[in-house]
Amino acid sequence: MAPAERGFLGLRAARRHNGGDPDPDPPGVPTPLSPLRNDAMAGVLSGAVVVALTLYGTLGVEWLRVPRPLAVITALACGVAAGPGFVAVISCQYLGLILATPGKLP
Repeated sequence: MAPAERGFLGLRAARRHNGGDPDPDPPGVPTPLSPLRNDAMAGVLSGAVVVALTLYGTLGVEWLRVPRPLAVITALACGVAAGPGFVAVISCQYLGLILATPGKLP
């Protein structure tokens, strides 16, 4: 029997008898960084939605229509204000803590 086959049979036997090491990162179990990751994702998604809605409003609605460069700048500014500014508060506080730790902020 080849060594690779023996290893495969050993893994099969370990799974059958609930043996072996536990999975270090089982799916669905939150980690200490899960709230931070969830907050950042919520900020990114809400910012993207606001950018899309602002672009639609400034380019598609007749009485709100502005030139394309102004529409893009306005949409990006609104997206940054809505996403990281209002939704991702925990991420912004964490970033401030990281920047203040080595003494870069007063």
